[in-house]
Amino acid sequence: MKFTKRDRDLFIQIFIAFSQVTFGVLWASLFLPIDQYRPFVVVLNSGATIGFIILAWWINKL
Repeated sequence: MKFTKRDRDLFIQIFIAFSQVTFGVLWASLFLPIDQYRPFVVVLNSGATIGFIILAWWINKL
């Protein structure tokens, strides 16, 4: 499966949008009083960060 430059640009745009949402959730969780959800949000964000690193590496290999 060969990717074109347009496909790669689309992947990068999706990646940027997801990372903005994730970091927005992270910052909101730090400042809003939702202590009961904080462990879940921390796990979600660390998993998403690792996923973004892997996705960025994979996009870079295309």
